[in-house]
Amino acid sequence: MEAGLSTKLIQSPRVDKKHYLEMATLNAKENLKQHLLLRFTKMKQLEGIQKTLALKTIPKVMECFDISHTMGEATTASCVVFEMGLPKV
Repeated sequence: MEAGLSTKLIQSPRVDKKHYLEMATLNAKENLKQHLLLRFTKMKQLEGIQKTLALKTIPKVMECFDISHTMGEATTASCVVFEMGLPKV
């Protein structure tokens, strides 16, 4: 866990601070679990897109366009870019 968090974990805190270490350890484990689950879920979604669209490889970049209007007027366009299944900020 130390390597994944790029930090050093303290194993023997003072007795009055032990509950902080326990909470921090639990929080770190939960965050790591959520991070790994998100990565796994995104990979499964990308594999589904690859299969549906019969692509040779998993799509790394996707650009989604939307052009809308109100009865032929006030045309508006937008583009959203995704990289490896996540919105590019």
